[in-house]
Amino acid sequence: MGVNISQFTLIQRARIGIIYSFQIPALFENLTAEDNIRLSLLTRKKETFNFFQKLDRIQGVKEEARKILKMFNVPENLAAGELPHGQRKLLDSAIAYALNQSFCFSMNLRQV
Repeated sequence: MGVNISQFTLIQRARIGIIYSFQIPALFENLTAEDNIRLSLLTRKKETFNFFQKLDRIQGVKEEARKILKMFNVPENLAAGELPHGQRKLLDSAIAYALNQSFCFSMNLRQV
């Protein structure tokens, strides 16, 4: 039997691996798609507060970011703000995937 999470706060849900992806992506607009993914990977590895280490020296992050972008069919070297809307949504989903969450879904809530 599962756990009732209906009363959990957003932080409690995030700690058990549930994240949300909304209709309007929340991206770092001036960073490349690859850098957006790399930040997610660093967050997963708990390396985000290591200000003095170069990103390229953290083992496997660049390769994993490129693999994820290829999987989601997002160009790696364009700034997130330059991507068309569909690819921005894909990048947002790729970021969620990069965080390695145990449950991820996307809802499109439109009024008919």
